[in-house]
Amino acid sequence: AVQINYMEQPQKPKFQIVTQAEVLPNTKYYLELKAKRKEDEELREREKKKREQREQMKAEERERVEQERKMMEQLQRQKEEEEARKREEDRRQMRQLEGRLEIMVNRMQESITPKEYTVAGLELGTVRCRIINSALQNNHSLLGLHLSRKKLTDDVCESMTKMLMKNKFLQKLELEGNMLGPATSKGIAEALETNKSLHILDLESNWLTSSGQDTTGIYAIAEMLKKNKTLLSLNLGNNQIDAKCGEYLVSAME
Repeated sequence: AVQINYMEQPQKPKFQIVTQAEVLPNTKYYLELKAKRKEDEELREREKKKREQREQMKAEERERVEQERKMMEQLQRQKEEEEARKREEDRRQMRQLEGRLEIMVNRMQESITPKEYTVAGLELGTVRCRIINSALQNNHSLLGLHLSRKKLTDDVCESMTKMLMKNKFLQKLELEGNMLGPATSKGIAEALETNKSLHILDLESNWLTSSGQDTTGIYAIAEMLKKNKTLLSLNLGNNQIDAKCGEYLVSAME
């Protein structure tokens, strides 16, 4: 007889028993802790964004400063080049000056001029006028200068302003019948705020208001008159000055 032994197989449990479990209590303390953690995360995120914004602003500021530096360097180079060009023009013109004008400029530089000079009959222009203005900066012998009807424009503004700022002896300046505009008006006004020697200034028949379109130069002259106490005669006739400017000039002299 054959005997067969059957091994009993262990039965699997119907349910798995969990011996340990982490239960996070839904308590007030836990909810507050969770909210605090979330708030801290949001705060860190905001701080991070602020730092990034500050860094971006610093980078933009550095870029702006660098651009301004480059621009200033470029303007300085342009100014130096322009000054060098003007000096070269002055040197060329000095070599080409005809006898009478050359003698005038030399005498101005040495302060051995007569009391008055006129350039009637002489070809002048911007560069030669600039040479005269430069020669007059430290002159102490010339009292009157006549530059009427020489087609002078605002190109002479800078040199004339410098001359009037530095010269302490010129008493009379005739500029009638030129083409001087608002820029020259403002330049002369700036110079005469400190100039104490000039008594007579003739600016009749110029373009001081650009045919009535720009009165800023006239207002600058009016403001100068409030400070200047030595100018005795000022001729602004035939410059298309409107009534409002005229009233302002009158009030400035009161």
